[in-house]
Parts: sequence; structure tokens; C-alpha cells
Amino acid sequence: MSTEARRVLTALPQGLDSARPAADSRTRARRLLGASTQAILISAILSACQEPPSAAKKNPEKALQAKEPGTETAKVKTEKAVSTPLRHTPFSPEDKSEEEFLEKSLAFQEHWKDQSQKALGHFKGADPRVITLLGFMKENAYYSLPRGPVATLRINKGAEPETNPHGFEIVFMPDIYADQMPSAILTEGSGKTMRIAAEFRSQQWMGIMLAHELSHVYDLQVEGENPLNPQEHLAGEVKAYKFKMKLLRHWNPKVYHELITRGIPLFQRKDKNALLQLIRELYPLGPGEVSGHEAGLGEASCLIAIAFEEAEQKGADEKGLEEALLTVMQEAQGWK
Repeated sequence: MSTEARRVLTALPQGLDSARPAADSRTRARRLLGASTQAILISAILSACQEPPSAAKKNPEKALQAKEPGTETAKVKTEKAVSTPLRHTPFSPEDKSEEEFLEKSLAFQEHWKDQSQKALGHFKGADPRVITLLGFMKENAYYSLPRGPVATLRINKGAEPETNPHGFEIVFMPDIYADQMPSAILTEGSGKTMRIAAEFRSQQWMGIMLAHELSHVYDLQVEGENPLNPQEHLAGEVKAYKFKMKLLRHWNPKVYHELITRGIPLFQRKDKNALLQLIRELYPLGPGEVSGHEAGLGEASCLIAIAFEEAEQKGADEKGLEEALLTVMQEAQGWK
């Protein structure tokens, strides 16, 4: 057993250190507006497009039913955003002694801590806020081990809320627990706990999703966002999605331009099948490229980018973007 594992085992003999905080209105709102926002979009938009590709091949006329006359375009070779694979260290906490659990868990958490910082650092050139959030995370995050879907074991000292008003907990969840999460990254307890599914396969998607959630944590911990105020929550969601749009654009400006140029007409026609086909054509979101959580988050992120760009082209201000976010969610649920 390593020195670090022995220190944790002897210093924290009780094992369970923290449990899920009581859900505040912001957490409840995130489960409705964003359980995240993306979870609603994933369940709504994607469930509308469950027909497998093979079905379209068998019935090509049905696949073209949603097309308006004159909207069919010739197939052209398009550029696709390239993803940087993430290294994985598979680990299951089941059927292990306390010593073995700590040994494996510490290595697992350290591995994903390094991967998450690299993923966020990939976008340093996209916006100064990325550098701010990366520094905020390095200075204020403390890491815990999962002891179940909810309970955690604290493993390092110095940044906890008891000693640091901006301290927040990060827990990387192995597959056995990640599969029970409604989204790949969850922020709970008014920004005091962040659970991250350790199943990301793309450095770029992990960086984009982590930036979105860290934006919320920073707003709560530093900017003074009131977690009990639904309007402030909605404004924070718009801010986070606009930030995410910058990262998508930075990843590959040419691909992003094509997403918006081709996506807005499809969005205006509510052609859900063609929208998802376009997004998957331009970004690495296939089963062999990303996890299921990543695919849903990526597709929802692209959809909201299209909705926001369309609204901004019409002159929408911040309130207009808030309305666009609520509208696209409402319409997406109607696409089922």
C-alpha cells in the first residue's frame, strides 16, 4: 500500500465523509432546466430520432419525407472536427478490500484529475475565461473518492469549504456509478460538489463540458450568483452556453461555420432528423468515437449553439437568448 493510501486509511477510518447535500432551488432547477439542460434535450431530441440507419436504407422514401421540395442538396465531402483521445484507467470499486480500494482509487482520481486539466487547457486560446477557470479549479478544488452513487471519501486537505470559501469537491465516478448519472457532469450543493463521469473519450468534449460546469461553479462561488433565484440561474445557463459556443468555434472554426450555416435552416424547419445527421457529420459523436453521455451532451451543445446563433442573427439580446433557450427546450420536448 502506498504512503498516500495508508495516510488516507488511517486519517479517515470512518470511510464515508460526505453525502449528497439537500437539493436547493438551483439544483432542482438544473434537474428541470438542465438536469441538466442537456439531459432534457438528450431525452427529447434523440428519442425523436431512434430509427436506426438501416431502416432508412430499407425505406429511403421515408427518410426523405421531412424534406421540403427543393431543399435536397448534393452530397459534398465535408470537414469533420478531429478529437484527441483520452487515456483510460478502468477501475471498479466492487469486491475490493479497503486497502486495495484506496490504492486503486487514488491512482484513478489522480489520472482523471490530470486528464481533466489537460482537457480544459486545450482551450486556453479560446477565451480568457478558460484560463481563469483552470486556475480556479487548480487552486480551489479538492478531490474525493466515490463510495457509492452519492457518498464520498475526502482524500486531500486545504481547499475544503471549512477553510476556503471558494473550495469545492470534485469526484470522478467510475463506470459502475457513472451509468446511474443523468449527465456526464453534475454540479450540486450550490456549486460545492461536481461529479464527473470518468468515461469521456474525447479531450475536446471533456474540456467543453467541464468549462460549462466550472462556469456555473465560478458564478456561484466568486460572482455571487444566488442559487435560490431562478432568473439568475437562467442567466447563468445562457452565459455558460455562450461560453461553450466560443469553445466549439475554437475547436474548428470552419466546421463551426458549416454547423451554423447549414444548421439554422434545418432548425427553422424543425427538421430534427437532418439536424442530428448534420451534427454527427461534422463532429466526432459516433459510438466508436465517444461515450453515450458525450454523444448526448455534444449533440445538445451543437443544437443550442444553432438556436443562439439564429436568435443573435435576429438581434436578440441576453433576454432574447434566455427565451431562445427555453423555447428550444420546449420545442425539443414536442419533437418526441
